Amino acid sequence: MQKSLQLIWMNVAGIKLNKGDKLESLIKDIKNIIKEHRDSEDNRLPSKTYDNMFNSISHWGDSLADRAIEAWNQNETFLRPWLSLIGISISEKDIAAVVKARNDITHRGFQNIDENIASTAFVMIGIIYVLALKRLKVRDEIIKDLMNRRLVG
Repeated sequence: MQKSLQLIWMNVAGIKLNKGDKLESLIKDIKNIIKEHRDSEDNRLPSKTYDNMFNSISHWGDSLADRAIEAWNQNETFLRPWLSLIGISISEKDIAAVVKARNDITHRGFQNIDENIASTAFVMIGIIYVLALKRLKVRDEIIKDLMNRRLVG
C-alpha cells in the first residue's frame, strides 16, 4: 500500500493548477522581504540560507490534495465507466483522505488503512494510468476504450 501511495505522489506532482493572483502576490511580497533582509547589514545570514529560502519558495503552490483532485476532475470522464465496472465510487473527500494517509505514512510510519482509503488509492492508480497514457500522447478514444474494457485493475 505504501508504494502505491508513493506512486500517487510522484505522478500527481505533475498536475499544475493556476496559483492565482493572491498566491503570486504573496510569493512576490515574501521574496521582497527576504531580499531586503539579505541586503541589510544588521541581520545578514549565510548566503546558502537565502538560496535555500528562494529555492523553497519556488515550490510553493497547490497542495497535493488539490492536484490529485484536479487530476480526478480532468480525467473523470475516462474513469467513470471503469469505476462502474469495478464497483467503486469515490469523491473529492476520499481523494483528500488518501493524500492525508500518504502524508501520515510518509511522516509517521505505517498506519492502519481503512477499506475506503484502499479503494480510493486503487482508483488513484487508475488516474495515474490515464495520466501516463495522456503524456504518451495516446488518443482519448483509445484511453476510453482501454478503461471501458477494464484493462486496468
